[in-house]
Amino acid sequence: ESDRCLYLPPMDQPGSRAHIGRLKSKVQLHLDCKSVSRVHAELRPGPEPGLLILADLASRYGTRVNGCDAAPAGPAGVTVRPGDQLEFGDSDPSLGAVCRLRRQGLRVCFSALSEASRQTATTTLQRLGGRVVDDARDGADLLVMPRLTVTAKLVLGLLHLAAPVLPDFLTRLAAAVQAGQPPPLPERFRPAVSEAALLSGPLADSVDFGPQPERRRLLSGRRCCFLRPDGLGRFGDIVQAAGGVALAAHSESALLA
Repeated sequence: ESDRCLYLPPMDQPGSRAHIGRLKSKVQLHLDCKSVSRVHAELRPGPEPGLLILADLASRYGTRVNGCDAAPAGPAGVTVRPGDQLEFGDSDPSLGAVCRLRRQGLRVCFSALSEASRQTATTTLQRLGGRVVDDARDGADLLVMPRLTVTAKLVLGLLHLAAPVLPDFLTRLAAAVQAGQPPPLPERFRPAVSEAALLSGPLADSVDFGPQPERRRLLSGRRCCFLRPDGLGRFGDIVQAAGGVALAAHSESALLA
């Protein structure tokens, strides 16, 4: 398991299929593990809403659901539900792929979009079964923005592992889902950096806007005191998301520190 999310295409129509495997051009859910077969398994609609059927496609190292081998069921597959742990490939977690099945629509946060772009993105997101959230604290998966400008909203999004993408990512994602093709990669739709300090100088080649779980520990063990209440209100969540403790300078806790 990791903090990376793999999105299933809509599975509400008879005949819907989502293939899982290592070969990007042939699967909807790509798993980059050597012990995972090129087209390893498939998911399809289950007997009831919210349930899915997982079938192993004669993979070399097998498929397991909550530790139980799914291969003997053959094409008939086994029923899986939200919360189940799905394992593909080698049973050693360091060699295979371990996923947790969740029923959760795509959650997207907008930043600095024009009204027209916001409306278009919202309509596309609704087609995907997703919803708009206010910021990354609400569990945003994506931060849709036209350019990368270092703001509190972007920093909070990066700390919560929301991938910054251009609005066109949602359009391409909807088209891929409709055609049953692999979803586009968020990193290929990353907005251009607009901060002069990040375009040149010592930081130019070292800044990475991709998901980095290590950011959650940047301020681990540190206390950050804010002189003004509005500073605590604006940046306190960022400090906490980075593993630190945010305090008002006049508070008893800050004085004791």
